[in-house]
Amino acid sequence: MTPLEPFAQDEPPPDLKTAFTVVGAIFSQDPERPVGDPTDGSDGYYVWFLKAIEEPRLMTFEEAKDKIKEHLVATRTDELLAAKVDEARTKVAEAIKAGKTAEEAAKEAGLEATAIPPFSLGQPPRTPAGRAVATAAADINAGEVSEPIDVPEGKALVIVEKKVLYAKDASAEVQKNSAASQLSASDASAQFREFWKSLKDEADPHPVGFAVRDAS
Repeated sequence: MTPLEPFAQDEPPPDLKTAFTVVGAIFSQDPERPVGDPTDGSDGYYVWFLKAIEEPRLMTFEEAKDKIKEHLVATRTDELLAAKVDEARTKVAEAIKAGKTAEEAAKEAGLEATAIPPFSLGQPPRTPAGRAVATAAADINAGEVSEPIDVPEGKALVIVEKKVLYAKDASAEVQKNSAASQLSASDASAQFREFWKSLKDEADPHPVGFAVRDAS
């Protein structure tokens, strides 16, 4: 359960920063049905309980002054971060071209490298922003560095060390395993939705607010 303070659609809390579909669903929620349906987010399914809706209002001078200050600071911070990430990306790309490994290149650029087990676009890594990582990796070749992507901690770069194509004689087995994996994921999703439906059917008319993530 993750309680959240009221927030605007264009200013979601850190836990929902990359869960754009979830944020959109929350703000489309019917107030008469405060319990949201399971929605696929950046790292699994999200369920929420809408406790209250605050109508927009004009800010006081002090509130507006603070907001303007926060906006200016955030804008400047974003600009500095973008410049720093671009500089690091250039250093990493140059180091890799010079024959350095991804880990060595990241270290030289002052970055922390995190190795990710093999994955595919259809089966992204089970990490925060895993789908964004898989998409970024799919758009570049082996030995290249992606454009910066958003992750819960800020920004990240994806370095593809190698891409593997399965041999033709193994394609049938690969397709079989892939189909089984997709079927398993589909079954898990269906089971979760059925489980959630049963909870709603049996729930008290005044449920306690909560949020659930199914990371399977």
